[in-house]
Amino acid sequence: MRVTAKRQFEETKTIGEIGRIEAASEWCGEKSIEAQQQAALAKLKELAREFEADAIVGLNFQIDDVATTDLSPLALHRVNATGVAVRLARG
Repeated sequence: MRVTAKRQFEETKTIGEIGRIEAASEWCGEKSIEAQQQAALAKLKELAREFEADAIVGLNFQIDDVATTDLSPLALHRVNATGVAVRLARG
């Protein structure tokens, strides 16, 4: 599965846009942001495969945080990955 933050691949033509997809890592207080990015990206790739996409363009990450409270003494965060699933020209 090819992935880029750009809207398209320079060397390959996009022939069909399937649609915007989104996946998130688990809420966690201990994992590094980088590890959570990789987990979110893996889920996003799996979702793109379910839609029979060849690639994901416009990849973006966003971090969600939950502050420490009396009920939750551990600050939590997760990473959301979004992008557009596309089909690429063959050949």
